[in-house]
Amino acid sequence: MDNIKWTIKAICGQLDLSIEALANKAGINYNHLKMVSSGYVKMTGEDLVKLHNATGIPMENIETKYER
Repeated sequence: MDNIKWTIKAICGQLDLSIEALANKAGINYNHLKMVSSGYVKMTGEDLVKLHNATGIPMENIETKYER
């Protein structure tokens, strides 16, 4: 896969899911994932693995750093 970095919002758009639906699919607390997508908290390694498992997107292609 190329070097595209997928943000939470981009993943939701690509999969036609809300942040809440993605959180449920990945087994991540909705409020936490919403805060990650807004740049208020950092994504954990556990979040990264769960998102990879739920979406199939390689972990190295999921953006983990957000600027507010």
